[in-house]
Amino acid sequence: TIPWVIIVLLAVFPFLRPDIFFLSIGVILFMYIALGSSWNIIGGYSGYLSFGHAAFFGIGAYVVALMLINYGFSPFITCLLGGLLAALFAWIVGFPVLRLKGPYFSLATLCLGLAVPVIVINLPTSISGGATGLFMPLLPIDIFVSRTIFYEIMLALAVVTTLISRWILQSKFGLGLNSIRENESTAETIGINSTRLKIMAFVLSAFLVGIIGGIFAY
Repeated sequence: TIPWVIIVLLAVFPFLRPDIFFLSIGVILFMYIALGSSWNIIGGYSGYLSFGHAAFFGIGAYVVALMLINYGFSPFITCLLGGLLAALFAWIVGFPVLRLKGPYFSLATLCLGLAVPVIVINLPTSISGGATGLFMPLLPIDIFVSRTIFYEIMLALAVVTTLISRWILQSKFGLGLNSIRENESTAETIGINSTRLKIMAFVLSAFLVGIIGGIFAY
């Protein structure tokens, strides 16, 4: 009960007309809560420490930016597309990368996170904006209202990702991931398909991070 009371209080906080600085702090705080909960699905439950989630964050951000600049689509809708493309990318790279274990997996994901920005910068300027990047128009409303919208959305994402993370922990899926973290070889001997569970966790984690990246970019 107490956590929900706190969430309600946080949700009504902008209506007290606080300084924009506090709303900005809230946006960043809720974003990192959401990112931490999303990363925990693969890094915490399965024990596979990924250092490459910035790649999924960036994919979500660029998808939202390109959809807004080229087609005028709302980022609050296309962030889902950014999450899907981040998940697709995670699914593609997950099969070879998740065959590695321990520091080898972590090093591979670190290289992944470093490679994606290099690829984006070297794409044609008309596509990615090159080293300059992309510039998105601001919401055509008052800055306080705009910041309040992002505050509420990031709060919602923090709550949703935390609930998903908690649900996974209490599910059969989470039990399988925990078994992999404790001893992957033993988990496989009792019938747990570790490859499938790791891919699912990696893809779901990337999907959530891609959504967060898309909203943050705007």
